[in-house]
Amino acid sequence: MGELHLEVALEQLRDGFGLRCRTTRPRVAMVQTLRAAAAAEAESRVVIDGVEHMASVQLRAELVDGLTLPLVRGGAETGAASLERVRELAAALQQQLASGLHGAHALRGINLWVEGFATTLGRDAALPLGLQAAGVALGRLVSLAGTRRLEPLVSISITCPPEAVTAVLADLNARGVEIRQVSSGILGGDIRARGRLRRLIGYATRLRSISRGRGMAQLAPAGYVEVVDAE
Repeated sequence: MGELHLEVALEQLRDGFGLRCRTTRPRVAMVQTLRAAAAAEAESRVVIDGVEHMASVQLRAELVDGLTLPLVRGGAETGAASLERVRELAAALQQQLASGLHGAHALRGINLWVEGFATTLGRDAALPLGLQAAGVALGRLVSLAGTRRLEPLVSISITCPPEAVTAVLADLNARGVEIRQVSSGILGGDIRARGRLRRLIGYATRLRSISRGRGMAQLAPAGYVEVVDAE
């Protein structure tokens, strides 16, 4: 159980090594995906030695099943030199998207095509300006398509003493968790549920308190659900 591991590690750092540790409340990483396919283009300009240069980029996004990292591909332009330049830009854009190029949440579940990349700069200087134009084009594309923010769901399996079942269920309901099964087992009450991970932060400590240290819980990833702004 991750929270218990963190508590043990903190105790070892403080007591065993005499270190000062500052902790913050855990944050749940969310992702976003597009609501629809879209395309956009943008142009960036720069002045070098008194001469103005430009780079223009055209992007197209299509939705794919699942929430995998974006796959960036180069469009099928004619001309070997042009196609090579497009593929270099696609590879560089792929690396930036993996680290969160756009917005606060990682963009998932799309294929992104670099449909075109034109520039007046030489090969060595073209890529930075091309990435700048691609960033602007991606921002426009996302605005046109609209986004859905998604947060992780987890399934949770809880075993607790029979006398603690009512209190455990009440606590889960207060967290907005969906109760899927309640039964009696060899070790006591057996509860199966599913809920948003951010609502279960700190649950290990709470369960220990409710069950007087005899409750156990296991959490497992169960997909994603759209974030409701009112929550």
